Amino acid sequence: MKLNENIIDFMHECTDVISSYESDLFLQNTESEFEDLNIKSPLEQILYAALKCIRTINSIQDDDPVEISGKVWLLGLSIEPQKKIGKYRVDFLVTNYWIDHKKQEQKERSVIVECDSQQWHERTEKERRYEKRRDRDLILKGYKIFHYTGKEITKTPFIVAREIIAFTMGVDLEVIDIPGELIWHEAE
Repeated sequence: MKLNENIIDFMHECTDVISSYESDLFLQNTESEFEDLNIKSPLEQILYAALKCIRTINSIQDDDPVEISGKVWLLGLSIEPQKKIGKYRVDFLVTNYWIDHKKQEQKERSVIVECDSQQWHERTEKERRYEKRRDRDLILKGYKIFHYTGKEITKTPFIVAREIIAFTMGVDLEVIDIPGELIWHEAE
């Protein structure tokens, strides 16, 4: 069916209204989550927003309980900032939950994500030893750990987020859409 030019113009107007609404909603929700989830580090704020953005544009479900055949399952992608694991606090624990229908069981794949700004990480020998010990302890508990530099996060936040989400979903990076190149301007 060929649409009238007026209809096409109006549909473009609708997309502008929807885009503006969704943009405002994303900004308000994410800013509120920074406060609610105690995300104070600018690096962690950038990464959290990028993770949410990549999750959203790829229509990846947030981790929500779903009832299927009388059982409640957790499905979707969980992004947990400032997660306490044992005696440690990690910057992020990102987990994808799904159901193995053959085995009728919950499955998950997680990664710990650390944002390593030179300003805060690996400053002294003692701090380096602590971080390496912590990584070994967490790996022995079965966790994978991804470390990203501050520069990686500020220069290519969507690429970092895409890598994290692709890993938890067990898919190739190319499957996860990424917005156009972001030019990050550092504060002067």
